[in-house]
Amino acid sequence: MTLLRRPAVLLSAFFLLAAGAPPQTAALETAASNAGAAVSAGQAAEEVWNKPYYAAYRSGHSKQPAGRDRLTLDAGQLTARSADAALLENYEGKSGRLVRTSDESDVIFGFSVRAAGLYALRLTYFAEQGSGNAVRRALYLDGSLPFREAADAEFDRVFADEGGVHYRLDPQGNQIRANAVEARRWREQDVRDPISGDAYLFYLTAGAHTLRLAPGSESMVIAGIEVCAPEPPGDYADYLRKCEKEYGENRGGDRVITIQAEEIDEKSAASVYGSCDRQTADVQPYALYRMVLNELSGAKFSQPGQWVTYRFYAKEAGYYRLAFKYKQTYKDSGTVNRRIFLDGAVPFAQWQALPFHYADAWESFAAGSDEPQYVYLSKGDHTLT
Repeated sequence: MTLLRRPAVLLSAFFLLAAGAPPQTAALETAASNAGAAVSAGQAAEEVWNKPYYAAYRSGHSKQPAGRDRLTLDAGQLTARSADAALLENYEGKSGRLVRTSDESDVIFGFSVRAAGLYALRLTYFAEQGSGNAVRRALYLDGSLPFREAADAEFDRVFADEGGVHYRLDPQGNQIRANAVEARRWREQDVRDPISGDAYLFYLTAGAHTLRLAPGSESMVIAGIEVCAPEPPGDYADYLRKCEKEYGENRGGDRVITIQAEEIDEKSAASVYGSCDRQTADVQPYALYRMVLNELSGAKFSQPGQWVTYRFYAKEAGYYRLAFKYKQTYKDSGTVNRRIFLDGAVPFAQWQALPFHYADAWESFAAGSDEPQYVYLSKGDHTLT
């Protein structure tokens, strides 16, 4: 599979400005425990190559409606599992019917939907200690790969700066970036396209189905798999009307929340980190003769599927605009795009692909440009991804 490199953009800061500113299951033998029952690598590869790419699969189901059902699969819906797939009742703060799967585990869930249509799959999982690489699994629906990419579904790990401190000082006062460590926690993620970040949509007929998670790499504990209709964000105008109906239309005020781009709270890879620009005082913090971290490295934040998350606190509820200090020299005379999540969701369609135009010097850019785009924030803690 060829991965397309995503053009990078350097970020110095974000600004949020107020509008005025265990059941009994059968054992399933796997290649690790029964070589005679195993499917050879050649046969597996042939099966993958005989399947269409997701684009062709999606096109073949383009006239199908979105599904209407919503259900969650857990260990209670297991119909088969390999001997090394363990059932748990409590793990890392979560209780319920959980299943631990290793890189050699094979598990099958049984379920039914009443309405035929296109459905997304969303896992709640905990990536256990391993190599630091993403967790991978092959997904089979009703005993078959629905499309090629389903043979290598990827689930992110979460990394953070060690001790929650973004840098340390050396004897000369230079800021040395902190080591990245894995933030071991529960996470929700769609089974998704690693290039676009969009959730894969699976066509299900009305009736009974099976979902198999076949061996891949790394270990994870699964709390649930949500089978649900796709929920694409609506248009900005619809979002704003909903907010105005619920919170009113007053967009006055001069509140400003500043988030330094180099002070990342969580990220998808240890290799994503802040860096230093000493060539101009247009970025803050700045020091001519010392190294201070003042930007999110565009060279490190350039691959499909990467993400960074910032936590911030809104002292006052109200409407805010999102603005950036950025530089983009990676795509001459063109734009690069970033998807923006507020509190874990894209608030409206226009932030599915926010464009950053070519800029060979640091520039300020507000989402929506000449037509301001506002988001409503309640008082309290929030996240920006």
